[in-house]
Amino acid sequence: MVQYPDTFLRGMLSDDPQWFKDGMVQPAVFKDGFDDPGRSGRNEMSINWHDGDEAVTELMNRPHKSEHRPNFLGGVAVADRGEIDRIKIHKNFTGCCISYERSPILGNEYHGNILFSGNKSDTRISMFCAILASTAGRIKREEWMQQ
Repeated sequence: MVQYPDTFLRGMLSDDPQWFKDGMVQPAVFKDGFDDPGRSGRNEMSINWHDGDEAVTELMNRPHKSEHRPNFLGGVAVADRGEIDRIKIHKNFTGCCISYERSPILGNEYHGNILFSGNKSDTRISMFCAILASTAGRIKREEWMQQ
């Protein structure tokens, strides 16, 4: 049986208010890239499972694909896996299939996905992302790198 930690991580591209505003992680952190169905027809949000400090370091050090700099200059959002478990049984998500998986990729053993399929209207996806953001915290890049 696959074991999952209590929290998962999502990189924040910058300090722009789109990602972090008024001391709060914004829903765009979770919605970015989650709008388009993957190969399986499910919407997939790429995450890192928070297995320990190494999972945070992997995100903080991940290079940008086209520029010579780190990808997540805004730091890392930390969200509770329990929120997903709570949301997926809520009446507003009836007919949706919300789950998660551990899916290591080359160079990132912490990689996983949040999966969303079924009755997945734009409203439901937006609501899902807003709920995750409302309980998420942030690890600032500059503070992490000074450790």
